[in-house]
Amino acid sequence: MGRGPPKDGRAPDLCLLALLGGRVGWEAIANDERPRDAREFSAICQKVRLTMTGLVGVGLLLSFASLMTLHFSLAVALGQSSRWLGLLCALPPFAPLAIYWALEQRLYLRCGLWAASLLTYVSLLFAAYM
Repeated sequence: MGRGPPKDGRAPDLCLLALLGGRVGWEAIANDERPRDAREFSAICQKVRLTMTGLVGVGLLLSFASLMTLHFSLAVALGQSSRWLGLLCALPPFAPLAIYWALEQRLYLRCGLWAASLLTYVSLLFAAYM
C-alpha cells in the first residue's frame, strides 16, 4: 500500500483519523478500516469528544490549582514586607489588588506566571462552554 489518498476517491474522516493513533490515516482507510454504518461512526466521534472533554477538564483543574498556588505565593511574598498586604490579598474582594501590589514590589516573575495561569484558566473555561 502506498501513502496518499486512496484511489477510489474516498476522503478520510477527521474523527476516524483521530482514533487511529499510531497508524497512518490514509493506509488505515485504504485497508477499509472505516466505520461500517452511521451508528459506528457516531460512536467513534463520541469517543473523540469524550477524550477532548476529559483533556479540557484536566487542564481546567491544573490551571486553577496553579492559579491558586501562585496567588498564595504572592500573598506570602507580600506578607513578608507588610503583614497587612498579605492578609488583604487572601480576602476575595482584595484579591485582584494582589497583582498591583506585587508589581509595586517588583515581583515580576510571579506576576507573569499568575497572569499566564489566569489566561490559561479563562481560555480553557471558555473552551469547556463551547
